[in-house]
Amino acid sequence: MLLYKFQDKKFRQTNGYLLCTEKNNAVLIDTGYREYKKIIEFADKKNIIIKNIIITHGHFGHFFGLNDLSEKYDLPNIYIGYSDLLNLFEPHKNTSMLFEGVEPYSVKPLENLKVVLNDMSIFLDGYEFRIFIKKSHTSGSLIIELDKIKSVFIGDLITKGNDPLIIGSFEKGIDKTDVINTMKWFFNYFESDYIVYPGHGDNGLTIKEFVDKDLILKKYFVKFIT
Repeated sequence: MLLYKFQDKKFRQTNGYLLCTEKNNAVLIDTGYREYKKIIEFADKKNIIIKNIIITHGHFGHFFGLNDLSEKYDLPNIYIGYSDLLNLFEPHKNTSMLFEGVEPYSVKPLENLKVVLNDMSIFLDGYEFRIFIKKSHTSGSLIIELDKIKSVFIGDLITKGNDPLIIGSFEKGIDKTDVINTMKWFFNYFESDYIVYPGHGDNGLTIKEFVDKDLILKKYFVKFIT
């Protein structure tokens, strides 16, 4: 499997990840905000067909361009956590109304939505994508494991250089205990040599490398692992 990384450097270093199998079918994890257009151009050049799209959580930068992607690739499956479903259609929920210079954003109705209610797996050309639904940054946040390449896609659970317990404001129904419990699960469930791919900023490091030189994150790593 080949992994291609895209990042909108002009808006919070928002990441999108394209994972392509040997059959040139692909899973897209988040759209990377405006990078989705470059993702389409890149896929066209490589003859890649996006069959599945997984949205880690319902903030607009991670699903911007869904309608264009859906039309381009003839209704790929789109996975999103149940509690974040309405964020796709309601700008006051998906944070697009909070940023200066960003127009309120929502997607049009989609026929190909797959709502994630519980932990599940999807299979593509011999690869298993394990999807965990974990209340953290949002109520419907998803964490995606691809064990075959020892990688985990974490959305905005952790962003390098930021304290997970104070970043942003927690939505209704989430408190710090929810985030702590998800972090405990994360650091205990995944081995430290797993490669971590967050929704923003630095990516492609092992979990240990990701937190080792970051004093803010290291305090959680040490607390939850040792």
